[in-house]
Amino acid sequence: GELLEAQKFYKKSLENFGSPDDYLEYAKLCISLAKNDEALEYLNKVKGTYLKNRAIQEEAKLNLNLGKYDEAINLYKKMLSGSYKDKNIAYIGIGSAYRILGKYKEAIEWLNKALSGSDHDKIMASIELAKLYEELNDLSKSEKLLDNVIKTSKGNYGRLEYARLLIKLHNHEEAKKLLLEILFLCGNESFNKAIIQSSSEIKQLEIDGNDLKMFNIGFKITKKRVNSQING
Repeated sequence: GELLEAQKFYKKSLENFGSPDDYLEYAKLCISLAKNDEALEYLNKVKGTYLKNRAIQEEAKLNLNLGKYDEAINLYKKMLSGSYKDKNIAYIGIGSAYRILGKYKEAIEWLNKALSGSDHDKIMASIELAKLYEELNDLSKSEKLLDNVIKTSKGNYGRLEYARLLIKLHNHEEAKKLLLEILFLCGNESFNKAIIQSSSEIKQLEIDGNDLKMFNIGFKITKKRVNSQING
């Protein structure tokens, strides 16, 4: 409701005061509301400006989310052929698309390129590589990557993926610890999605017959705190 109202207000303001930055932000808002055609319309407005590469990046992400993996790969490669400075975003995007397509050799090649980037790039590439090795059933390599992500990063990066892997490995006690960390690290609206995802892990652990008393307490406390901040 609130996002839709924001979209209407934002669109009206663009009629008189629209700039490339405004168009880009509006397109991102449309993407979050799944208004994909309108998002593409405004991204196209940006492509002839100094924010051209940012528009291509957002369009590539949109195609990736829509399952249009070949289109996403082509757009990310277009970023690499231009003057876009942060090439690691493209490397990770291409690697992710190839992973989903099951082209693991190509995925590893592209994701490894991002490991020489910033700390954030290394984290995101490592998480994708961990997913890849899990799909290849190389669980020890996946676990090693995620363990390193958790030790070197702040926030919730890699914790949910690691918890899922630990459940797969039947290490439920460690999985519960990680899920509790996710919940207690959640302190604002941006982590609300992580809480929702974690609830599915609760169900899986319940199916396996584990004692979830402490985890459920942590979930309820954190959910209440987040809700109070959203509504406050």
